[in-house]
Amino acid sequence: TVERMSQYFQVARALPHVQQISILGCPLEGVPPAAEPLYERLWAWRHGARPGGSIHRLALCPHLLEMCEVHAAATGRLLEKVFSGAVYLIPPLKLGYQEAEQVAWFLERGLRASIGGSMATGGATAPVTIAAMVTLTIAEALLVGMLNRALYGDMSWSFGMSATALDPRTMHRPYGRPDMVLANLMKGEFRP
Repeated sequence: TVERMSQYFQVARALPHVQQISILGCPLEGVPPAAEPLYERLWAWRHGARPGGSIHRLALCPHLLEMCEVHAAATGRLLEKVFSGAVYLIPPLKLGYQEAEQVAWFLERGLRASIGGSMATGGATAPVTIAAMVTLTIAEALLVGMLNRALYGDMSWSFGMSATALDPRTMHRPYGRPDMVLANLMKGEFRP
């Protein structure tokens, strides 16, 4: 519920080690799914969080930009600090045409839309072995790093590790399984 979400944010803000609170859109009763990126920002700003940056469709880009411009003006902040936009590599190692269009649309207006990896899932979007999932995740990080250098002039790169295998019994992508911990340990050994 909205009340519970607000309480979670209050708890997070009270914790000294929490630097940022973000929220992604989610299905809401009575709200069309196409509007998710719009209300994601509205809810985040209303509750003192940072929007996760959903874009979803090129047609929403002008509306997202307008929302961010209005919010920046109302809060006295720079547009670059208010704007958040993100696309993801779906499938792995491929920036899709629609995602590339969204990145280009904001880039033409001087704004950075971030590019995220695919969250390799063994048995679904990645090979099933831990070594192969980690290798794919590192390859994606290199690709994203090269894209960020070409598009935004970045001189460094970093990556996270959220590779895990699909649970064959439930067909869910579980979070916190032992293979995810092992993948994180393997990532810790990688020195860019």
